[in-house]
Amino acid sequence: MTAHPTDTPRFSVVVTTHNRCALLRRAVESLLSQDLSPKEFEIILVDDGSTDGTPDYLQSLQCHNNVRSARIENSGIPVARNAGVALARGRILAFTDDDCLVPQNWLTRIEDALRSSQAVAVGGIIRNKREDNLLARVYSEMNESLRTQLNRNAQHPGFLTTNNLACLALTFRRFRGFDERFFHGAEDREFIARLQAAGEKVVFVDDIVVDHYQSFTLTSFIFHMYRQGRGSYLYHNVISNESHMPREKGFVQRNFTMIEAAILKHGGIEGLKIALLILVAQLSATVGYLSAAWEGITDLRKEGAERGTASGLASFLAGTIASSIFGFFSFVIIGNALSIAEFGLFTVAFSFEAVLSTFCNAGLPVSVTRYASEYSKKNDKAGSGSVLKSGLMLQVTLLIILCAAVLLFSGFLTDRVFSVALSPSLILAVVVSACSTALFNYVASIYSVRLRFNEFALLRTIVSILRVLAIATVAISGETSAVNFFWAFTLPTWVGVAIASSPFSDAIKRQREVHSRELGQIAVYSGWQSVTGFSRILSTHLGPLILAIYSTDKEAGAFGLGLTLSFVFAVVGGAIHAYFMPIGARISSHNEIPAYIRRTLRLGSPFMLLSLVLVAFSGPLIGLILGESRLIAVPIFALLSAPTIIQMALTSVNNIFHYLFKPKYITYEALTRLLLFLTGSIMLSGHGALGVAAAYCAAGFISYAFSVVLLAKELKRIDIRPHPLLWVSFGFSRTH
Repeated sequence: MTAHPTDTPRFSVVVTTHNRCALLRRAVESLLSQDLSPKEFEIILVDDGSTDGTPDYLQSLQCHNNVRSARIENSGIPVARNAGVALARGRILAFTDDDCLVPQNWLTRIEDALRSSQAVAVGGIIRNKREDNLLARVYSEMNESLRTQLNRNAQHPGFLTTNNLACLALTFRRFRGFDERFFHGAEDREFIARLQAAGEKVVFVDDIVVDHYQSFTLTSFIFHMYRQGRGSYLYHNVISNESHMPREKGFVQRNFTMIEAAILKHGGIEGLKIALLILVAQLSATVGYLSAAWEGITDLRKEGAERGTASGLASFLAGTIASSIFGFFSFVIIGNALSIAEFGLFTVAFSFEAVLSTFCNAGLPVSVTRYASEYSKKNDKAGSGSVLKSGLMLQVTLLIILCAAVLLFSGFLTDRVFSVALSPSLILAVVVSACSTALFNYVASIYSVRLRFNEFALLRTIVSILRVLAIATVAISGETSAVNFFWAFTLPTWVGVAIASSPFSDAIKRQREVHSRELGQIAVYSGWQSVTGFSRILSTHLGPLILAIYSTDKEAGAFGLGLTLSFVFAVVGGAIHAYFMPIGARISSHNEIPAYIRRTLRLGSPFMLLSLVLVAFSGPLIGLILGESRLIAVPIFALLSAPTIIQMALTSVNNIFHYLFKPKYITYEALTRLLLFLTGSIMLSGHGALGVAAAYCAAGFISYAFSVVLLAKELKRIDIRPHPLLWVSFGFSRTH
């Protein structure tokens, strides 16, 4: 923060910015050109977590005595504006945006309008200056239509925007400023409506004009309107109800008027084009409104990072599924290029690598995510970095120990453990691959702590594409062997580790001393997670072995086919859990638990229902793709998929245990499932694959019910009860 002691100014101009340094420079230049003495006004610039050259530019403005700046974590426009007001000393607060240019007499006109009207707040017109950008023109015409319809009475306007708005400082502070539950959109309308509902006078003056240089791409335009719709829901259905403010009427009519005005104004193809884009904007806003209603949102201040939103989860899942599809193509290429014997070698090596990398991770990604998130939600980067560094030290230590052990005992593994001979070069490739996979999984925890879900999903997709290209290159070259393909499979992961580590190197730098207590906490948490992971791996993969011992190879094969098909839902369910786990870890108080549970239920339920429909109609599809002889696997596939599918909606159960620092409950559930499955599968093995699958399904449901009971016990302890109409509202209520 920078500050310059000067005489108390008449005006304080608050401008927020985020990654638009070039536009900000022009905006500041126009503000510095006001027809007032520099002592009469101050400019307060709030950097809302920019990552471009904005901080350096703000530092360069220290030569201006009437310019001050502050930097906050990316928290949204209302929070940023309120932070600027907290620094303001002027009698009149004026707001504009970093993509606006104000006239030289802007502040003078504002003061004249406030004095002559005896109002506490005044707003003016925004004039679009990006005629070359069609979407900017469309957005401007939409705003102009709203302004015309809602500001017919200039003494009681219904549409003023904060890029050309002013308010008396005393009034602004008395009404507690902008509601910080918004992130972007509708916070200005809510503030003005709050003033008017309290009997304060607000006026619209059409000769106070600010030039707007906003531009859009189609994607940014749609997402902008989507967020506007979410803000509208929060305004109309949450905050207005709390404040008992009257709800606006005529929403549908206003939108039809916009379209009609565009057609009449432009006519022909141009009018139809603009009308179509207005319709797209309205549909985007409607989707945002309905998604907020379905999610039951009560706070949008975390929308910037898409923390638990429908679009955030959908895009994260899309990236996860895309990487899985590319992974499938990789195996298809390898399977077609290698002989059965060589493919067997590759498969054994791949399975060995999966087990080894799981042991190498030892639950560390989850444990460091949990502990680092505890610091991140307090914006304590030093504490978060310390946890990440501690975890990295443990991770590297485990890699060295386990990989050295594998290399030392490679002869024992090939002679006594595996029925196929793995060459030294293939074992070396397995060790290198296990290291890359473990580190890649660990790096994922850094992205989770920062809530950079979509970036990591994109990175996984890039790694998967590079892997397909590397494997295809080996296949085309003719140097096809298990070893060569395994190296082609491994090296792209190292590329991913390098790319992922570079932007966040600051997160694992030494920011404060690593303490033995911190290492101990992470190690204990990781220990519980290791037992959990080991129990789940056994529960998943023991079925074919039990059938091979107690039944027939045919039954084992049928179970294996059903298990392979069920991995589709395991990937989706795992991604949903991974998405919500760090969000749950950032819950700041027990009061937020009901909203978190409700959000995960509402966002996970559509995926659960869609998955159940897919299972119900999977028979014909499996028969078409794999042949009629494989239909025996359909009921097995359904039974094995059912527990995972149900958990898509109930992902909050284990995530709340993480929030409460109770990993032991998750381990109890995994061990219970394993023991029930072992007992049930042996008892039902005489019924073949169907019996073992039924044992797996029953064990999954019973163990998860056990988790729900444990969660209810913990919620009761902190005085939270499920709502009586849970099945209708997905709601929870707090009992005092």
